[in-house]
Amino acid sequence: MFKKNRPKSGLFSDSRESVESKGSSGNQVTPHSSRENIASGTEMRLIDGGSSGSLNRSVQFQLHYLGMVQDLHSQPVGGQDTRVQIIDKIEEAQIENKIHIKPAEDDLVKMVISKHGVKVMKTTREEVLQRHPLHTVAQLIEYIDTSGRTNLALKIVRQIESLKADCYVFQCHNVDQASRICRALQNVFEAVVQSV
Repeated sequence: MFKKNRPKSGLFSDSRESVESKGSSGNQVTPHSSRENIASGTEMRLIDGGSSGSLNRSVQFQLHYLGMVQDLHSQPVGGQDTRVQIIDKIEEAQIENKIHIKPAEDDLVKMVISKHGVKVMKTTREEVLQRHPLHTVAQLIEYIDTSGRTNLALKIVRQIESLKADCYVFQCHNVDQASRICRALQNVFEAVVQSV
């Protein structure tokens, strides 16, 4: 019943699972350059922290929140790719109506990416719905769902020592927005690593 489009290779080939991206076609592998300009797009706002470099900036995106899948394994199980496992778990949760397939208008949120991590807020008011410190972000997967919509799966490790993780699922307006979110998070990771 469901056709699975699998994510492509990760943006960080030499690091642990951090940020992964998938383009609109499930078969073509095209890593994104971290040097690309992420400041394009109408739904994104770049906020300068006052000094040069991407370390003191935050980037905002508007997208839809679909829901959360709990108790994922933070490591591959049975030799299966964690990206595949995550997408399978999301699709199971959607079939069981535990998370949305298509968002409602009030599911629109603002995602803020900075050196502090990922913050998700209501667009109508400044209420923080989720706050994920950067060190808890294990993986970000961009994938096309069975309806042709572009989704992001943000895998968060509850505790560094824990083998369990949660996955927050968002729906983007288009593939380009999802790619810019992945690049923005990758740029923050790279800026933090370079500052150490």
